[in-house]
Amino acid sequence: METPEPDIDSLMGQKSLEKLSACLHKSAIPHALLFSGPDSAGKEMAARLFAMACNCELGSAEKNPPSEYGGLLLQASCDCLSCRKISRGNHPDIHNVKAGGSTAKIIRIDRIRELCGTLAMKPYEARIRFAVISQAGSMNPEAANALLKMLEEPPARTVLILIADRASDLLPTIVSRCQEVRFHPLAQERMHRLLTEKYGFSSRDAEIMTLLSQGNLSDIPKEEKEKQRQIRLRDWLLRVMEETIIPETDPPLPGSLLLLAEKLLQKKRDTEICLNILSHWLRDLLICHYNPAKVLNRDMADHLADISVKTTIPSLLSKIRAVESARKSLQSNANPRLSLEVMMLRLAAKEEHA
Repeated sequence: METPEPDIDSLMGQKSLEKLSACLHKSAIPHALLFSGPDSAGKEMAARLFAMACNCELGSAEKNPPSEYGGLLLQASCDCLSCRKISRGNHPDIHNVKAGGSTAKIIRIDRIRELCGTLAMKPYEARIRFAVISQAGSMNPEAANALLKMLEEPPARTVLILIADRASDLLPTIVSRCQEVRFHPLAQERMHRLLTEKYGFSSRDAEIMTLLSQGNLSDIPKEEKEKQRQIRLRDWLLRVMEETIIPETDPPLPGSLLLLAEKLLQKKRDTEICLNILSHWLRDLLICHYNPAKVLNRDMADHLADISVKTTIPSLLSKIRAVESARKSLQSNANPRLSLEVMMLRLAAKEEHA
């Protein structure tokens, strides 16, 4: 089975590329851009392609109108000297700043000062010089303020690209000086087609892995063994959940729920996967009360419709809140064991009444 290429494939169908391509065609390139969106949505690849397009000796992107498969995506195959240098990461006017450090992954002021000093000089050979700051939300306050000063008086012939998960990760004063370009995970139908047609997944495996990965190609396991392990984890968890929390007339013993929480804690990555599995499953049970054709777990659509009749809408809403509460607790570095134990007890509780 071929291994997915997360960067270039994640960009297929991104409206953000059309926006960047339109800037290029109108010769209206902003001096500062903010690429926001989830991990592995192809943001760094998009920054590289945009730098290539702005400096291409053949004008490859300019000859292709903004479109889903044209424009910047075609830039990846350009063979001019400038594009080759940028693609290989050895162009003297393309600067990359990333978080570093042995303990906390942060960008410190000395790194931003170094960048400012470099950008104060003229570009060596590029028409438009680029500075790309990955994980821009990891700048400490001193580094962010140093960057803000540069944004207030941007260097000539220079484009600064900040890459972050969310605009809220940055100072509002920095965001206000950037043009935001939003990236999104691959749509379910597009990713399913990509996994089956290009990477040889079976239709069922593609559907399951699309859900587990949340539309991020880089989260697709590179080994067949790991892919099958995750699929077995999903099937096991949904079977246990059905046996545990659906028959509300016969609630399980608290001890069994705590053991299940312990099981979910064994691997951090599995904990995230399991929360996604539960969210989608509960959402599907809720949707079955209204429009069963819209379920996400399509390989088990008939079974979901059968068991949904044993549930009530208030109960499902309560359980969905329990999962999302656990997710927020884990994201805020709360005690993982306590968060999952509380979630399991709430999932098995009888229907909540207002």
